[in-house]
Amino acid sequence: MDWKKKLKFILITSAFAVLILIVLSNVVKMTQVSEKDFKTYRQGLEYLNKKDFENAYFNFSNVSKTSAIYEIALLRQAMCADELNDSQTAEKKYRLFIEKYPESMFVQKAYYSLAQNSFREKDYNRAEKAFNDIRKIFKESEYNTASGYYLGVIYSEKAKEEKDEKNISEKKQKAKAYFDEYLAQAPNGRLSINCTDAIKSLEIPLNQKDYYLIGRAYFKNGLIKQAYEYFNNSYMADSWGYLSLIYTKNKDYTKAREIFENNYPKYSANLDDDLLQTVIENYAQIHPQGVKAGWYSALELSVSSKAKGEDFILYRLSKLENQQVKNNLYERIYTKYPSGQFASDALSNLFWQAYQAKNYKEAMRLGQLHIKNYPNTISAPFVMFWTAKLAEKTVSRNEAKGLYQKIITKYPDSYYAYRASKHISNSQNPNWNTKYSQRLPEKRQIIAFPFNHTNIPEDNEKLINTILKLNDYKLLGEIDKDNKAVQSWINYKEGNYSTSALLARNALEEYETKPDFSDSLYKLAYQLHYQDVINDNAKAFILDPYLVTALIREESYFNPKAQSIAGARGLMQLMPATASYIANKSGIIYTGPASLLTPETNIKLGCAYLDYAKTRLHENDMLAVASYNGGPNAVRSWKDNLTYKNFDEFVENIPYPETREYVKKVYRSYWVYLNVY
Repeated sequence: MDWKKKLKFILITSAFAVLILIVLSNVVKMTQVSEKDFKTYRQGLEYLNKKDFENAYFNFSNVSKTSAIYEIALLRQAMCADELNDSQTAEKKYRLFIEKYPESMFVQKAYYSLAQNSFREKDYNRAEKAFNDIRKIFKESEYNTASGYYLGVIYSEKAKEEKDEKNISEKKQKAKAYFDEYLAQAPNGRLSINCTDAIKSLEIPLNQKDYYLIGRAYFKNGLIKQAYEYFNNSYMADSWGYLSLIYTKNKDYTKAREIFENNYPKYSANLDDDLLQTVIENYAQIHPQGVKAGWYSALELSVSSKAKGEDFILYRLSKLENQQVKNNLYERIYTKYPSGQFASDALSNLFWQAYQAKNYKEAMRLGQLHIKNYPNTISAPFVMFWTAKLAEKTVSRNEAKGLYQKIITKYPDSYYAYRASKHISNSQNPNWNTKYSQRLPEKRQIIAFPFNHTNIPEDNEKLINTILKLNDYKLLGEIDKDNKAVQSWINYKEGNYSTSALLARNALEEYETKPDFSDSLYKLAYQLHYQDVINDNAKAFILDPYLVTALIREESYFNPKAQSIAGARGLMQLMPATASYIANKSGIIYTGPASLLTPETNIKLGCAYLDYAKTRLHENDMLAVASYNGGPNAVRSWKDNLTYKNFDEFVENIPYPETREYVKKVYRSYWVYLNVY
């Protein structure tokens, strides 16, 4: 190779190496965020929060195109342009976003915003294509249903531009089909009333299905008068349940009963379970001979016509009858409807009656049957716990211990897991003792974003973490608006603690297999606030701060401004009269009902009241918790007069259902707090 060829080879190789270095440099930059870009984006968010969209846009547009946050900066530019009604810029930015980031977790938002932009500009052909793209690409998305509404509007607008009667009719029918589809999928959705108005504006003949869908949308949105008008023109087979409820609201009970009695035997299968149960309950409540007679009348109709809902009626009747009749009803529910909604609870009640009657052999048979057939029901931990207690009496300690351990493993955040743990640690004396000496961690808790409760691909986690550092929580909310875990976390970060805890609680309830206590969802559902105040007052009144925290959670979900219909106020839901009495008795300064909305005052008086109740009830924490809901006098009476061998049985036999469940909820929370913190 002569020197010229060598030189050419060296130059080409060097140029290629430089090109590779440039590309690699850009790749590295695109996985990093410079301090300048970080500050620029954060400044944009500050302007955005002030609704200064022009300056926000300017900052977002100054983020480097090679930055790891350019993806979200570009989306923010488009959203700001939308807010400024600059449709041309918004469209340009959304299209660029879709082109550059087709796999982005925010691409659905971009598609939908782009479609809405074209819709607002009345570029209906482009909007139609965009909304149809959404329906094809994102079939399971929340944007899919809303796109149907906009397609309906587009076709109704196109009908106005037509002159040919046939084309007008076709487009109106297509528009109605889209509106009907929306109403069928989301009768109380954000755009449902828009759909009903749009259908009426088409001025075309409606069929009975149309009348039903419109009537249902009106009913679900509380527009009863309009609902009645449309239901009256629909098939009675579909609308009879709603009509019965409407006549009841209008106090025409005779007509409401007539509609029920004429149609329930024939058309019960046309109503979903929730609506049917509401309608049957309504019928029983308005029966002229009383509620119990109403339930028996409904039962007669159900049995004679084999109508759906017999097990529900039997179950509701069981709440009104004496024990012998109850047991017959439970037996009927379980044997006739073993796969029904109420079979598990019916069998658990039969089990409990056998246990209390000391018919231990039958109780063991029923308990084992329940454990086998209904492992994922509300009553499952209750039955397993008492079957374990029964095993201690009649079989062996080892078998009982195995069941206790199974409760802790399968139902880890239940009240019965708490009680099972006590029986494992001390079978001879499974006490209710709490630890007065322990303290809540006072450091503010850092709760990790609940990645494992989302469908976010792993390759997006780095971007999510960057968004978290930027504190752009509202953008995170666009990922999955229906994800309770995500929305709980966002509400927590924004200081909406009660909403956050309730969302997390609901998210946990949807899991058959619970996550570990280390999971961030538990910290969201069982939050810590006011730890220093709780610790100080718990110490002063010799209370367990974890138990006080559990009580606050169940009383108010940490909403310091909570007020009940009865007048209870604040974190620990104190009645003003009770607060005044306890303040005088304990020497605490109390300036009136308004002061109960102050956390420090409320917690101090609440702890003082819990201590007062405990003193009157032999220093027993569990009885004090029961009295916090049921009152010290009632609890003292139960303690003296109920039949029970131990406090486990006492709790199950508390006469007030609300107080019985309250004790279980507080101790469930107490157990979870001990495990999470």
